Amino acid sequence: MKKDRTLTVKNCRIRLIGVIHGLEREGERVRYVSEEFMPECIAIGIPREDIDTIKKFVEEGFEFDMSPEQERFFENLSRYGKISIPPSDLIASYKISEEKGIDLRAIDLDDELYADVFTKKVSLISFIRNSRRNKKLMKREFDSGSAEEFVEEWEKHYNSLRAFRAIEKIREENMASQLFSLAEKYERILAIIPYQRFDRVVEILSSH
Repeated sequence: MKKDRTLTVKNCRIRLIGVIHGLEREGERVRYVSEEFMPECIAIGIPREDIDTIKKFVEEGFEFDMSPEQERFFENLSRYGKISIPPSDLIASYKISEEKGIDLRAIDLDDELYADVFTKKVSLISFIRNSRRNKKLMKREFDSGSAEEFVEEWEKHYNSLRAFRAIEKIREENMASQLFSLAEKYERILAIIPYQRFDRVVEILSSH
């Protein structure tokens, strides 16, 4: 099920779409929605450092490194469509901002903030337990009926421990907070949100 919602926050219309990073078709979707909605700002649910990485890839053909977990995720995801690394939705967002002069903003925790949150929330025991679970996850076979179902099932297993779910909750709260701030500066924002973070971000925005 595709996720797409438009909300009004502080006289700003925010069009949120939930994307599955890695599916090539998501890049076409971002372009279509951008043409339809005509945003003044594109807000992406990634850390600001990743925008620099995407820029290097577009301009220099920079090689994109992946963790073993990411490689396994994309391997499974490839059952549901062609894969694009780096994710085509991020490439499309960057190129649209350059082509049309649209502001591009990252709304996820930056690397420094994420490291701080991780240190505070994840104990050594939780880290060890999570590492063991992820080793099992790497061998797990998925039989989800769609890409969306697979992403939700992966999320359920990948962030099964309370400490790691707490981190994702903070990420979602930060994305919503950043969108609230951007709503004071723009009248139309296109928000590109990771599929598994979408529902909570919308819930937070809708409650204000």
